[in-house]
Amino acid sequence: SLAALLAHTNRFEGDAPSFSGMRNLVNLTLFNNRLGGRLRLPSSSNMSLLLVQTNRLSCRIGADNTTVDPEHNLVLPGNIFSAPVPSWLVTRDVRFLYYVSWWDSWGLALVAIAVLMCYSAVTLAIMWKQLGRNSLVQLLHDAHDTVWMRLRLSRGLCMWSVVWVPSMMGLYYSGANMYECGKPWLYFTAAYLNTNSASEWLLAAAACLGCGTVVYSVRALDYHTTRLLAGGAFPRLPMRKRLLLWSVWVPVSLALSVPTAMYVVSTSVTRHSNTLRLSSTVLTFFQHVGAPALYGVSALLVPPLARWAVNQVHGVPEPHTAAKLMIVARLIVALVVPCASVLLLNQNCFARWLWVWGPCADEGRFDISTSIEMPIAFQPGVKIPIPVISHSEVCSPRYQPDGRCPRAVVDIIGNLLLNKLIFQACFGPAHMVLLTLPTVRTAREWVSRKLLRKTSYQANTTLDTECVGLVMLLELVLVFGFVVPLLVPVTAATMLLHALAFEICVQHLGATLKHETRPPMGYLWVSLLLGTCLV
Repeated sequence: SLAALLAHTNRFEGDAPSFSGMRNLVNLTLFNNRLGGRLRLPSSSNMSLLLVQTNRLSCRIGADNTTVDPEHNLVLPGNIFSAPVPSWLVTRDVRFLYYVSWWDSWGLALVAIAVLMCYSAVTLAIMWKQLGRNSLVQLLHDAHDTVWMRLRLSRGLCMWSVVWVPSMMGLYYSGANMYECGKPWLYFTAAYLNTNSASEWLLAAAACLGCGTVVYSVRALDYHTTRLLAGGAFPRLPMRKRLLLWSVWVPVSLALSVPTAMYVVSTSVTRHSNTLRLSSTVLTFFQHVGAPALYGVSALLVPPLARWAVNQVHGVPEPHTAAKLMIVARLIVALVVPCASVLLLNQNCFARWLWVWGPCADEGRFDISTSIEMPIAFQPGVKIPIPVISHSEVCSPRYQPDGRCPRAVVDIIGNLLLNKLIFQACFGPAHMVLLTLPTVRTAREWVSRKLLRKTSYQANTTLDTECVGLVMLLELVLVFGFVVPLLVPVTAATMLLHALAFEICVQHLGATLKHETRPPMGYLWVSLLLGTCLV
């Protein structure tokens, strides 16, 4: 006979009870609690009010022949229900608020990866045939210094991938109690770790062991890279020129971050009823090209722009300063801007996507109240109105320091970085070999000299880009490798394949090296600090 249950904002924990047998229940509010499990609504019922947002509910919504007033329900935000969802949900069109399927998240990426792997396999097979039977050993024996660094690092990461990574993933899976149902790959990350003290202590010990090893490895790597110094210390720009250079470069880096920012927007802004008038086609496009765009900006746009900026300010090439600009730009493009966008827009952080959601633009849309009949002595049967939730609570929610926001960062940014590294491993080495082929190199030089009027242009391989790429891969591992362990073996494979392709280009394709510099290893300490803070 229960008709109304108003239990919101009480910090209740545990699994939500089943309401399937309560057919008289028409008003239910459970929002702003910590209830997990599944939502089972009264069967064959017509409910007037349903507010269960901001809990830990998951799986499919149990609503057998149940309908709810479409103007007085809020279910999906703050939970992770699985598709299909009922048609009466007010946020049904906001697809990022619930889990559709693994194919919706990874399908197109897997197809693209398969195509890229075929492209890379064909390119590298041609080069392998040209190397001969015993050329690989000789190739690595005479390897360039940057190649040896990549090989040593990839070997170390492979060793960690055999023992440390499976242990971390197993501990994350055993402690993944955040949701009963969720995105499958996040069970092996820190995103779903919750209320398992044994797993948390073991993960803390493994993370401390990893940090200690990283500190030792970075110091050793910094020591060994001193031999890459070309003629001693690198010149320092005057303070005035440095200020001018950075005042120009930071805005340029922010402009280059537009594709990664739009990727986050595509995962946090509804494809229907958004006041920005971004179509579903545009948002879908940026969601699927986020990883290739990140690789393209980092590998193809940042290096030439950094050298151009140094030349314009300093007047002469300065590889060491250009390398620093590349590191900062890639850090902004790959981590700073995407993470800031998640913090600003995501539902589990500051939820500012609601500011561009159509229903929130309608003032008073979510000022919801209900009425309960109270037994009053003087006026029996009088219904007393009770305010339940206000429009500002729904459309301008306050940040909740309950761990949801860091989990959202791990989910969205971890997915972006993992796809980017897989794309880089499949496409990068073959792309480098292809551009260094004598025919392609001659064509590039002809286009630059004849059409672009660069008479002194010579196709070459730049060492400052190689050194920066090495540091950037390590940065991604140090920042997100502790919470997304799968990044470690993927990074190891990327380093190994790139090192082999680089050495093939130098020894067998006659690539000329230019802009020699030392890898700016000091930035890795900042990355390690960020990674430990995220853990």
